Amino acid sequence: MTPGLRPLRILHVCRRYAPFAGGTERYVRDLAMAQAEQGHRVTVLTLDHDITGGRSGRLPSRELLGKVEIIRLPGVGNRRIALTFRPDRLARAVREHDITHLHDVRFGLALIAVVARLGRRPWILHTHGLIFHESPHGSFRRAATRYGIGPLLRFGRANVIASSD
Repeated sequence: MTPGLRPLRILHVCRRYAPFAGGTERYVRDLAMAQAEQGHRVTVLTLDHDITGGRSGRLPSRELLGKVEIIRLPGVGNRRIALTFRPDRLARAVREHDITHLHDVRFGLALIAVVARLGRRPWILHTHGLIFHESPHGSFRRAATRYGIGPLLRFGRANVIASSD
């Protein structure tokens, strides 16, 4: 971290996180740990269970992994979409952090876009490919992007990182 600057409060939002393994989960873990090692206050907000069905049971609602705080919210979901039963806690976390980094359009996109815009908080959407690189449902994907995701990103003034074609 640059001398003289205060540490950032960084919030990462993703549907699945440690102990679950996968490409996005590993990316978020490595990024969060590196940011925490640089002296930033890093929080990962995720769901409290494996929505893909690979592991049953609930995980602790709060946990510290190294220097990274994990907040897990109750919710429902599957491989395609996820929702939290505590949108108030997600909204509060966005307001309490200097920047939010959303790692999946299928979890919290609309809420984060609105809360970040109204609270004048910067945020980043990192697509990690996700629905944008899946070949099935091409016309649905285009319509969802044009009429749903796109307007939300514009309204929320998102900064987008697209890591696949």
